[in-house]
Amino acid sequence: EHAKNAERAMRYQTVIAIWSVVCLLSLCAAGAAAWLTHHGEVETAALSESSVERFVTGAEAALNRTLIESDLLLADVGALVSPGGVFDREATERALGRVVKRHLVVRDLLVIDAEGNVLAAARPNSARLGTPLPQTFVRDALAQQVPLMMVSAPLYSLSTSERSLYLAKPFQLSPHQRALALAEVPLPVVSTILLQSLQTPGLAATLERDDGQLLLSVPPSEAHLGQPLARPLPAEALTGTLLDTPGRIDPEPVVMAARPLLYRALRISASISRDAAFAGWRRDRLITWSAAGAFITLFFAAGSIHVAAHVDTVGRIDGVGRRMPWTMGAFSVGALSMIGIPPTAGFLGKWFILMAAVSLGQWFAVGVI
Repeated sequence: EHAKNAERAMRYQTVIAIWSVVCLLSLCAAGAAAWLTHHGEVETAALSESSVERFVTGAEAALNRTLIESDLLLADVGALVSPGGVFDREATERALGRVVKRHLVVRDLLVIDAEGNVLAAARPNSARLGTPLPQTFVRDALAQQVPLMMVSAPLYSLSTSERSLYLAKPFQLSPHQRALALAEVPLPVVSTILLQSLQTPGLAATLERDDGQLLLSVPPSEAHLGQPLARPLPAEALTGTLLDTPGRIDPEPVVMAARPLLYRALRISASISRDAAFAGWRRDRLITWSAAGAFITLFFAAGSIHVAAHVDTVGRIDGVGRRMPWTMGAFSVGALSMIGIPPTAGFLGKWFILMAAVSLGQWFAVGVI
């Protein structure tokens, strides 16, 4: 009787030890998954914020450089129009055409009078069809005491039917007449300047006035172009400080930063939605917890098999499936998931790795997977 009690106590201690190890390993797997998930979330948040900051800084520099070049170009139009103090339309148009051919951003250069009539243009169609500028814009630009470059709202070019921004600067055509030098910049060209810095999926950008009028957006939003946006740009965002705020085009929560350009009436903003920023993290979270679940399933199934069937090696597992079908079923699912056999959750991780290897051209890695 004493021997039986001792054997029973030993078996009881063994069972406790086995389940203690199983629980410890399961807690380690769950803890590792939780730590990886949290670390990935923090890292993703930091990366998305860094992407917004880098983009708005790069876009600000690129747009400032383009605007300054255009401003200097317009400042030289007066010398091109009347180099000897006499206006010659044909000579002026030839000179403007030579300048436009050398400039990658400006599609057309024009000179208009106070009534909006085209006096000279680099492209013949513009000289014939005119400009879409409203008379109020022309009047306000010419009324400046200090000639500063002004930027129009997005307008459809009469010669190409494409949306463009018109950069305007007044100059003295003759002692008694002021004229307006215009540079036509197609919106796709400005978008290309922004896209050079736009390398993060889900990142969006807007170019707008200080009154909220939208001049350009990436991705494009045709319905809002030229219209005042519903929400004013937060003043604290203009310092480059990252803010959690509704987006500029839609109310989806975003991380946003903005900067004023050298031309103070213009602002550039960049934002990324939380949903887009964490899309990759959510996928990685699924893969991580799928792997942790497969490990935990294997731990508990192996513990159950050892306790109930006294099997401690794979070689002795034959026949256990008939005695413990549900346990062996769970064990099989966990094992297949660890191997990465579809349609188990573990297959997702292998699939994403495989797609990444294919996109990078790592064919040896594809063969190994």
